[in-house]
Amino acid sequence: MANQITILRAFLTPVFITVTVYHQPENFLFRWLPLTVFMTACISDALDGYVARSRNERTLFGQVLDPIADKLLLISGFLSVYFSPHFPIKPPAWVVILVCSRDAFILAGIIVIYVTSGTLRADPSYLGKVTTFFQMITVMVLLIPLRIAPFFWSVTAVLTLASGLSYLRREVERVKVHVAK
Repeated sequence: MANQITILRAFLTPVFITVTVYHQPENFLFRWLPLTVFMTACISDALDGYVARSRNERTLFGQVLDPIADKLLLISGFLSVYFSPHFPIKPPAWVVILVCSRDAFILAGIIVIYVTSGTLRADPSYLGKVTTFFQMITVMVLLIPLRIAPFFWSVTAVLTLASGLSYLRREVERVKVHVAK
């Protein structure tokens, strides 16, 4: 059940992009549809984790697909808001680049470690989870849009940088241990 929820979130990403492209601030339905789809995807992230833990359904498939689905959703969220002409409040380009680069860096790191060691590990840190939460909130605040968005994208930027450096340090240590064996 948890994996199906994760797959649903992955499929919601192109739906989110589509409704964002067709976003119309003057039309009630098309104004709130991007936020509704994005929030549904975010809720599914919490739900699949809860289901996996409560039903003891933790699988390698879920451990790999869950962060990929998150990253696809969040990268799509930041890029869609940034490039859409319909959202009046936009984060600076460097915030969007930071979020996208960190996520691409983490995915590339997972692939490199898998290719070099033959092991696949996608275990998020507490800081990574907090970062994902703030990234989700930031996209929601931009979709509404709220004037407090700069506060959220600033916090998100700091957390994104900190968690990216934390992942780098952790994975370098894992590679050192593997190479030493």
